[in-house]
Amino acid sequence: MSKGAQSVAKSKTVAALGIFDGVHLGHQELLKQASILSTELGVTPMAVTFGPHPQALLRPEIAPKLLQTLRSRVQQLHNYGALRVDVIPFTPEFAALEPEAFLASICDGQANVGGIVVGVDFRFGKGRSGDVNTISAFAETRGIAVRIVDEVMHKGIAVRSTAVRTALLENDLAAVTALLGRNWSLTGGVVRGKQLGRQLGWPTANVAHGNDLAMPVSGVYAGWAEGAFGRRMAAVSIGTNPTVSEGNPVTFEAYLLDFDGDLYDTEITVGIARHIRGTEKFVSLNALKARIAQDVTEARRVMS
Repeated sequence: MSKGAQSVAKSKTVAALGIFDGVHLGHQELLKQASILSTELGVTPMAVTFGPHPQALLRPEIAPKLLQTLRSRVQQLHNYGALRVDVIPFTPEFAALEPEAFLASICDGQANVGGIVVGVDFRFGKGRSGDVNTISAFAETRGIAVRIVDEVMHKGIAVRSTAVRTALLENDLAAVTALLGRNWSLTGGVVRGKQLGRQLGWPTANVAHGNDLAMPVSGVYAGWAEGAFGRRMAAVSIGTNPTVSEGNPVTFEAYLLDFDGDLYDTEITVGIARHIRGTEKFVSLNALKARIAQDVTEARRVMS
């Protein structure tokens, strides 16, 4: 048996490398190929991701809004086939590593990587000087298998996190769903708000979210909510509630259809499927209450 073959035989994992923000169709193809290669080698498929987003450290002035929280990203990586997920802290010291040292830091140690799967445009290491050629050369010296995955295309557009963010900004939910392979969703803890919905007879779950997330445009959506209670249809509101007062922070609230219970201090996932209307300022709370009733009816119709 050759030295390279011995190295692969003793390996424990095949590592798909990437930021994986959104875990969109392109990322899912990486995870699929990692699973295939891991089966061939008889090892465990894993994903290696980084936090925070490299741009947040290197060029914070142009750092993108994220499509999901790190916790949600890790969960989605598991959902799409990674039996192990390693989150590497993206620190100034890590960013300064030469490409070979970058790869060695991932491949050595407990992971003991026997296979690497990356997208064709993956760049890494100091000054983003490493590329797929760097990986191939590094892997050859260690007997590590390599799979380079071409970009996944959708209607002539490369499936990238940037494309998903653009579709969200343009309120093109059909494109968002197509690029992600699922509805856009937000997972977070249910926190106490002004309880306006409860006062109006439509109690909502106010889901906490950070300012670093890329959010859909303000408005009302038909969607769903999932948690310990199972899965329910939902009418989802994103906005500042201008009928009450001006200058409010953006809230993300969901009215769960056919549900009566206390969700405070629990974690739920809320997804959006279709836009119902934009944010409006109503002449009175009674007018707002009547419109919410219509929104809920429409959400039920859409989700049914």
